[in-house]
Amino acid sequence: LQHDFVRTLAARLDQVDPKRLKSLFADMRDQGLGLLAREHIPEDRVRLVYSLDLRYVKQYHEVNVSVTADEIDRADFSAMAARFHPAHNALYGYSLEDQNTPLELINLRLVAIGVTDKPRFFRQPYAGADPSSARKGRRPVYIPSEKGFQDVDVFDGLALRHGHHIHGPAIIEQVNTTAFVTPEFDVLVDAYGSYTLYLSAREAEFKERILR
Repeated sequence: LQHDFVRTLAARLDQVDPKRLKSLFADMRDQGLGLLAREHIPEDRVRLVYSLDLRYVKQYHEVNVSVTADEIDRADFSAMAARFHPAHNALYGYSLEDQNTPLELINLRLVAIGVTDKPRFFRQPYAGADPSSARKGRRPVYIPSEKGFQDVDVFDGLALRHGHHIHGPAIIEQVNTTAFVTPEFDVLVDAYGSYTLYLSAREAEFKERILR
């Protein structure tokens, strides 16, 4: 989960009021922590990312530069500036650090991240090529290449298993979608339950890639 916050504070970096800087970041931090708390993210899974939009005075393009909470707390503007010059050089091919060109602050940014549990994917055991266990029946379907209707097999997508091989034309039904497999295509189900549709003429190539 991610929430992005921004506050404008336009001033020369070396003239920024440290109290104002800290206050704006604290406001964004409190907002972010409050939102993540309402989303039931525990404190040990919260990540806060601080950054500034900086540019050389009188220039147009800003560069977003990451800063640390400690640098903000100490108002360490020299450390922030030191990070800007190489970032600007990487983006635009030059740096004005040697000319002591002052920097201008435009925006303060904070990203509040809630680290969530990631889904685990389980490989299904190989169930063979025969998909008849997932077959629901047949029904007439219009086949564009034949310019007419034809009875085709209808399969329950949730019942298809690793290795099942469906020859088009066919229909695969699920709660949220229906897939129509045209006559020139086949379907193979991989170890994670995903379907791969491929031209029937390329069967050997796709079996090698999907069923290994």
